Amino acid sequence: MLEGYERHRRSAENTTGRRFNPVIRVFYQRLCATGRTKKVALTTCMRKPLAILNALLKHRTPWRQVEAQHA
Repeated sequence: MLEGYERHRRSAENTTGRRFNPVIRVFYQRLCATGRTKKVALTTCMRKPLAILNALLKHRTPWRQVEAQHA
């Protein structure tokens, strides 16, 4: 049951992230432009914040807001 809740929470978080987070928005647009289906791109974008967080923790670096490059 918790797994379904977590998936729903990430989906809602991702919808907002796609609209307002420039890093996730550009990543989603690039995936769609390369022919990924929207569902696959959405799932990939759900995992992206976890990958970013993991890299930050692994390298012990602070988050730096970088201007996203448009595709």
